[in-house]
Amino acid sequence: MNIFILEDDYHQQGRMENLLYQLQEKHALSVKRLEVYSKTELLLQAVQEKGSHQLFFLDIEIKGDPLRGLEAANSIRQRDSQALIVFVTTHSEFMPLTFRYQISALDYIDKPLDKENFEARVEAAVLYAQKQNRKTVADTAFSFKSKYQQFQIPYEDIYFLETSQISHHVILYTQTERIELFTSMNEVLKQESRLHKCHRSYALNPKNVVRIDKMERIAHFPNGMTCLIARTKMKETLAKMGGEIE
Repeated sequence: MNIFILEDDYHQQGRMENLLYQLQEKHALSVKRLEVYSKTELLLQAVQEKGSHQLFFLDIEIKGDPLRGLEAANSIRQRDSQALIVFVTTHSEFMPLTFRYQISALDYIDKPLDKENFEARVEAAVLYAQKQNRKTVADTAFSFKSKYQQFQIPYEDIYFLETSQISHHVILYTQTERIELFTSMNEVLKQESRLHKCHRSYALNPKNVVRIDKMERIAHFPNGMTCLIARTKMKETLAKMGGEIE
């Protein structure tokens, strides 16, 4: 799990950071990153991963700007539909704006809450994130984890993988993105058995192939992207589609 805090008040920073360390120890949470930022641009620069293992506690008013936290949340949501966002703020009057921004916040915690209720709300958010992360990985996500990266992406969004010209790099193509993974094709396939290796340089998601050109040995995807199919893999690839796709 990665936990990010956006808060420009030093007292509140310490309060949140100490509480989260206590929860980490109490529940034996596997937290890879726990980071605090007072500037939205630094927070956004630090976020390199995607998935429900990303939990954000965001203040709404930052550096005197009453909507800076909402804008940061909107940027996070645009990049990552699965990230979990919790607002921790004194500005409860801005709650309706979270719906207008379509941020889908997990919770909206008032800073003035008494200590017991405040800590209980934060704890509930952390435990939900832990549970949701496990459920997402088990049920629907393409999940890749290495020493350097972790990604969770809806499996249905995956088109194909391509080996990069850079050694030990793989390029993941989705409906909307091109993501570079610092690993090998075989390592990804070990972690995600639903992908089909159709060529020494490509592995595809059979569910997203819309057409196969058998003469040219090319798989076509909804957005016009294509990948190659090896001659020796054509029969197996067609079988993965449930039959011949013209």
